[in-house]
Amino acid sequence: MNIQKLAVIRQRQSLDLESKIQMTKKRIREWYEHFDGDVYVAFSGGKDSTVLLDLVWSIYPDVPAVFSNTGLELRDIKDFVRDTAKRGLTSIVNGRRVWRKGEVVQVRPIKNFKQVIEEDGFALISKKQSKAIRVMQQGPTEKTKNMYRLFDTGINRDGNFSSRWKLANKWRYIVDSNIKVSEKCCDYLKKDPTKAYKKETGRFEFTGMMSQEGGFRGAIEECNAYSNREPKSAPMLFWLEEDVI
Repeated sequence: MNIQKLAVIRQRQSLDLESKIQMTKKRIREWYEHFDGDVYVAFSGGKDSTVLLDLVWSIYPDVPAVFSNTGLELRDIKDFVRDTAKRGLTSIVNGRRVWRKGEVVQVRPIKNFKQVIEEDGFALISKKQSKAIRVMQQGPTEKTKNMYRLFDTGINRDGNFSSRWKLANKWRYIVDSNIKVSEKCCDYLKKDPTKAYKKETGRFEFTGMMSQEGGFRGAIEECNAYSNREPKSAPMLFWLEEDVI
């Protein structure tokens, strides 16, 4: 990660909540205007995406919220998403209750959870570890030999060692077991339906990801990633858990 960009994120994490809200709204406007309004909010029904959706709708109520219904969500989440679609969101602004309402779109996967498990395998431990186990279970091929070596030894294609990519010894017994493992569960159930929506509508995503969450999300360096292979806006990137709660 770029050290300077990391320092900027850390500095912004120390700001007061009102400053964060104003900065987030600025990023929202920039993203919306850059794509002429062809944007959407990835809405999971969780607290982070709900706060983001409320902020987006406070400026642009025409922006749709897209809920990927995997079939595995808790009933409370489904009820909340349904209620949001029907009534909108409510928040307190300057001591007054304000309602905001926009369109909520539901997308669904082609495969259900049972099919994914039977055809591809279980997602275990984490997505990265599941991918490592899958690649090592399948064995090296011409296409995957560099990836196999990375997960097996931690050595990348340039010959450099990176311990964070090497499959931990405590999980290696799964490679030789008859447990079929795959990281593709999230892809089939959640990501693919959203990708299909993006392709069909030409819209670009707002997400409630925060750097504090760590892992892949902790490596994101900028709120509005225009030049990524898949452009994405994370206008709450510098928020902390306590800001949302």
